[in-house]
Amino acid sequence: MSENAKTAVIVGLVVVAVAAAAYIVATYDVTGERPQIPPPPPTDPDLVLYREVPGFDTGFDQVHAIAVGPGDLVYVAGPSSIRVFDPEGEPERDVAVPGARSLAVDADGTLYAATQQRIYTILPDGEPAVWKELPVGARITGMAVSDAGVFVADHSDLLVRRYDRAGGLLNEIAGADERRDIRGIRAPMPHLDVAVGPDGLVYVVNPGFMQIEVYTPDGEPLAAWGEPGTDIRGFRPCCNPCHITVLGDGRIVTSEKGEPRVKIYEKDGGFVGVVAGPELFPHPPAVDARTAERPANDVAADSRDRVLVLDRVRMAVRIFVEKGAE
Repeated sequence: MSENAKTAVIVGLVVVAVAAAAYIVATYDVTGERPQIPPPPPTDPDLVLYREVPGFDTGFDQVHAIAVGPGDLVYVAGPSSIRVFDPEGEPERDVAVPGARSLAVDADGTLYAATQQRIYTILPDGEPAVWKELPVGARITGMAVSDAGVFVADHSDLLVRRYDRAGGLLNEIAGADERRDIRGIRAPMPHLDVAVGPDGLVYVVNPGFMQIEVYTPDGEPLAAWGEPGTDIRGFRPCCNPCHITVLGDGRIVTSEKGEPRVKIYEKDGGFVGVVAGPELFPHPPAVDARTAERPANDVAADSRDRVLVLDRVRMAVRIFVEKGAE
């Protein structure tokens, strides 16, 4: 690693540590009681580019992941099954996959669903079949699929693996590699997501650094962008973003925990605007007494570039469309 790169990493770690320490000090309550944290200020309406339209309840008492497939079918992972909804939110069928935590849908409608022990494939109108057994300790927290293969984010090993459709390993992405100046992932919490853009580039969240990293499918690093900060343009410490998806024009949608907010960036990292500010997301019935954080909401986008947010408090799919769009 070059001296400049080492210096940049050290500076980044210091910034992250200071921001995280300040956040903890500001929210810590030695009594163990829930702290009285004032609500965040309303999001600047000039920055909000989307409006909410009617969504739908999932019917689950817990929700874990969302994905959109061909025909804008919506897939939601609940405690014991994956429920498939039509574009209007009407349930079509349930697929029995207990414990699914990550979903991705191929162009032919094949669903990939990861549990702690294995990854399943489900053909349209088919039953689950084991696609890949996972090693003990694996923790899959994100998946994506494209013409280049199936991308699986493993929080336990802090990297993304690319497989062919037969399950053969092609390469690894984002793992620490000093030879190529790849610093590796920092993710203290179990959030590590991956998405693939229409140009085939692979986007990986690096929440400990409050950044998104960009790679080729072969794992060559291209860029990293994002800044820590409580300002709406940055990613709030610590650690964000948690989930991402990509719109049809290549722009990146991000989702954060703590003060949940969903935003859009250009693929080179330029801030575009807000989909939904934290004031739209309620607190759960019980929150962590130290940080009062709200959970991260998974996100997906359909063929109309509607942004679908899986609200883990309301157990609902909330839908946002660009202002001025039908």
